[in-house]
Amino acid sequence: MSDNTQLQQDAEAFHQALSQLLRIYQYRDRDRICCHDISITQCHALELLVESGPLRSQALADAVRLDKSTTTRVVDALVRKSYVKRQAD
Repeated sequence: MSDNTQLQQDAEAFHQALSQLLRIYQYRDRDRICCHDISITQCHALELLVESGPLRSQALADAVRLDKSTTTRVVDALVRKSYVKRQAD
């Protein structure tokens, strides 16, 4: 494996670890509005959707560690703000 490939893998692993740490740390302020009129929870959900593509509601709920009804409200807000679109399975 080349040094550049290893460096890229290390950078990606660091980014994922740092993102996870920030999610856990900021979870206590999850309803606080951050940039672009979205809450921290909405931001995390949007980030997960961007990284992984479309997800079923339960999969997104598991990923953001919220119950399905709370996740539905988060997605509803993102839909109202035109950040995401809901699709039938």
